[in-house]
Amino acid sequence: MTQTAIDNADHAAASDTPRQAGMFAALLAGHFVVDCYGGIWPIFKKLAGIDLGVAGFISTATILVAALQPFIGLYADKGRRRALILIGVALSMLGMTLGPVGIHQASLGAGVTFALLLGIMLAVRMGQAMFHPAATSVAGSLHLGKRSTFLSIFIAAGMLGFASSQRLFAYVYEATGGQTHLLLIPAAVVLALMVMLCRPRELHADHRPKARDIMAELWRLRAGLLPLYLIMVMVAALAMGAHFLLPEFVEYRGYPGWLVDGGAAGLIIAGSVITMVPVGHIAERVGLRGTLTVTLALAAVGYFALILLPPMPVPLFGLLCLVVGGAMGTANPLGVSLAQHLMPRMASTVSGVMMGLAWAVGGMAPSIVGMLAKIESIGYVGALLALGATAIIAVLLMAAVPRHDVA
Repeated sequence: MTQTAIDNADHAAASDTPRQAGMFAALLAGHFVVDCYGGIWPIFKKLAGIDLGVAGFISTATILVAALQPFIGLYADKGRRRALILIGVALSMLGMTLGPVGIHQASLGAGVTFALLLGIMLAVRMGQAMFHPAATSVAGSLHLGKRSTFLSIFIAAGMLGFASSQRLFAYVYEATGGQTHLLLIPAAVVLALMVMLCRPRELHADHRPKARDIMAELWRLRAGLLPLYLIMVMVAALAMGAHFLLPEFVEYRGYPGWLVDGGAAGLIIAGSVITMVPVGHIAERVGLRGTLTVTLALAAVGYFALILLPPMPVPLFGLLCLVVGGAMGTANPLGVSLAQHLMPRMASTVSGVMMGLAWAVGGMAPSIVGMLAKIESIGYVGALLALGATAIIAVLLMAAVPRHDVA
């Protein structure tokens, strides 16, 4: 028995509706906390006045932890999903300890400040790396016939947390003089609820898949998984690079302060939240591959419009942010769902590849665009335009994704 056995066990438990509903609700709340508390670096570095080069280095260096997700997913597939989910939430909460470090930079000194910021972000990224493959596997197995819909709802909860992260952090940072650690209290309540409610069925030790079997399956499906993985790398690079420079770009365009301090990022993520669930439902009916192709094409067009169009009225700019976010964000659950369909026996492992390993490689984007933006002849606009090449590459790579689609 392998991951299929886990899926069947979780699916069989669907008759226990309260238990299933409680566990899914706990996963949604946990995903909200993980992505909310882990998504504050772009606005923190602006509020705290961190040098763009240093901030880009920390962002890229710590996101490399995501490369561990396939191995964490393998460990999760061997019966450790609950432990990884809970520890992941606990570590991700530490993102809210950045505030006190930011306001005490002068007294701490540059070296200590850098070490603390790097250490905190490493812990946060490790928490995200532990949470995502295990939790994504559980969420996708709750209803096998509606995998795309359930995954879209699950990822939407994380995106909603990410959407609120910068505004929430900026408000608390400014209102309390940097005492953002106060936000550890509501996160602790969520974690306590998860301890009670999140109890996925795990495989018995005798039935757990061996590492060599999982690696053999990955190799067997490489022709289909490799182009899909590269697409997820491009999507991750586009998302992280754009969000990293978004506060500075929006300020450069002359938009109001609330859009600069997380408002624009919130609108982009809100577009993802609004769109991904209905699109996931549509994909189950018309096909994942075709839906993903259209989504990536729309993301490319919308992204370049956002960067190239001159300053516009705030309502129109906000609408464009929603549209771009809807297209960019929806590609992630569709890609992960398609990968899980291609490799259903090891859903945690393949989720780790498509999410963690892809985000680790894509995580180089903030460092690159941060350095490009510091070059006077390139600036924010030029750096973001260069980043747009990832959107074009993603669309072109869809031609290599297998055509034997699953709905």
